[in-house]
Amino acid sequence: MNNKKGFTLVELLAVIAILAILVVLAIPNIISLVEKTRKNLAETSAKSLVSTAKIIILNKKCMEIQ
Repeated sequence: MNNKKGFTLVELLAVIAILAILVVLAIPNIISLVEKTRKNLAETSAKSLVSTAKIIILNKKCMEIQ
């Protein structure tokens, strides 16, 4: 009996080809997700800066009144 275990070259190439196709399909989605996340981060940072500026201005006005 010839019980050799392992994969043939064709099987390995098929798996590599399938993985390559999945990567090619996934890359645009990943890039889109990263860009969307960067945009959301920028918007959140800007809103935070505006809120902080408003608080500082209100605190200065309160200090002037006292």
